[in-house]
Amino acid sequence: MIKYYEIGKEREENDITGDKKKGILMGILIGCVVTAGLFGIWSKVKDFEFGKKETEYEHVIMGWDYLADKKFVSEKSAESGYNTVAPLWYKIEGSKSDIDGVRLKITSDSEYVNLAHKNGYKVWAMLSDGFSPTRSRLIFENEDKMNSIIDTIVEDVDAKGIDGVNVDFEGDGRKNREGFTRFVSILSQKLKESGKVISVDVTGYDSYSLSSYYDRAELSKMCDYIILMGYDEHWSGSKVAGSVSSIGWVKGNIESTLEEVPPEKLVLGIPFYTRTWRVVEGQGVEVTNAFVNVRKAPSTDGEKLASVKKGTFYKLLGSVDGEEIAGSSKWYSINYNGSEAYVHSKYVSALDYGNEGRASSKAHAIRIQNNMLKEKNMQVALDEASGQNIAVYENGDGSLTKIWLEDETAIKKRMEIVKELGLAGVSAWRLGYEDESTWKHVVEGLYGEK
Repeated sequence: MIKYYEIGKEREENDITGDKKKGILMGILIGCVVTAGLFGIWSKVKDFEFGKKETEYEHVIMGWDYLADKKFVSEKSAESGYNTVAPLWYKIEGSKSDIDGVRLKITSDSEYVNLAHKNGYKVWAMLSDGFSPTRSRLIFENEDKMNSIIDTIVEDVDAKGIDGVNVDFEGDGRKNREGFTRFVSILSQKLKESGKVISVDVTGYDSYSLSSYYDRAELSKMCDYIILMGYDEHWSGSKVAGSVSSIGWVKGNIESTLEEVPPEKLVLGIPFYTRTWRVVEGQGVEVTNAFVNVRKAPSTDGEKLASVKKGTFYKLLGSVDGEEIAGSSKWYSINYNGSEAYVHSKYVSALDYGNEGRASSKAHAIRIQNNMLKEKNMQVALDEASGQNIAVYENGDGSLTKIWLEDETAIKKRMEIVKELGLAGVSAWRLGYEDESTWKHVVEGLYGEK
C-alpha cells in the first residue's frame, strides 16, 4: 500500500498501474527539482542579505603582484576587492651591448594560476624589460631575438593557462618608439590567436623622454587595455615636495590619454604608496662638495658629528668666524638633529628656499603611512591644491615632515574620475602595500557602500 497526498485530501490505493508509478516518480523528481531550486534561491537571498554573495565587478580591478606571491590570490576575489592580478613572471635581462647575452627569465607558476582561477581571478603575467631601454633596443633591432622571446612567452602562457600578458617597458623616448610598437603588435597578434588578453602600461605626459616612447593611439588598436600609470607626479628626484598623484594632475593626464585611447580600453593605475618628505623652508644650507664634515665647533679640531654627501641640506641658523680654510674663516651654523653644528662655507652654499622649501623624500606603502600617522600624531588637513589630505609634522632639526596621504579621500576621488569618464577600470601598484581597508575604498568608490 502506498500513501500519497493530493491537494486538500488524503487517498489510499491498493493497485497502482505502471503509468501511475511513472507519474508518481515524475512528480517526486519535479518536487526535488523545485525544492532544490527554492533552496538555491533562498541561499542566494541569504548570501545577499549578509553580504556573502560573490560579486562580479563591472570593471577591471587589478593589482600588480611584484612578488608573485600566492597569498594575494588565496582568498575569493569578492572578498579581496580585486579581480585581476599581474605577477611579475617574465623579465628580459642580461647584456646591454651584446644581443647574444640577452635572455628571457621565466618564473611563472601553474599552482598560482590554478589557485587564482579557483578563487575568481584573471592572471595577466607581467613582462618587464628591467628598465633598460638600451637592452630593449637590441631586441627591437634583431628580428630573430624578438620573435624568439615572443614565441617563448606565448608558449608558456598557453601551457600554464595564463589569461594574458601585461607589458611594462619604460623606455627613453622616440629612439625605441617604433621598435616597441612593433614588438607589441607581434606579441598581441600571437596572444589573440590563443584567445589571450594583452595590456600595456604607459606613463602620463609630463616627461617627453618617457612619454614619447608610447604611440598610444597605435597601441590601443592592437591591445585590449592601456594602463595609465597615474603616479610619480613627484618622485625620488623631486626637490620640491608634493603628491605622487594629485587629483587634478591625474584627471589631466587621463583626459590627454583619452584623445588617443578610447575610454573602454583605458585603465587607471593608482598608487598604493606615498612619499614622506623632509622639507626645509626659508634659510638653508646645502652641501655642494662631494662630501663635508659636520662638526661640533667651527674648527677641524671640533668633534666630527657626521660626514654628509653632496645635496644634503639643513636649516641655517647663522654664520660665525672660525678656523680659516682655503683663505676663508666663515663657517655656517646649522641645526643638526636638534643641536647646533658647523660646516665650512667652502663646501656648502647658503640659500633661501622660501615658502616652497627644499625637499627630499622616501617612498612608503599605505600601511606604513598609516602607522606613521598614529605614531607621530600628525596634524591632517585638506590640501585644496592637490585635492588630498596632507599631514605635517615638525622635526627636531627645524625641518618639516609632509605627507600627501593616500587614504579614503584620495582613492574615492580617483574612482569618481574613473566612473565619470567611463574608464575600463583601475590597477594598483602594488599588492602588499595596502592596509586592511584600501581595497574596500576602491570598491566603494566604484560601486558605493554595500
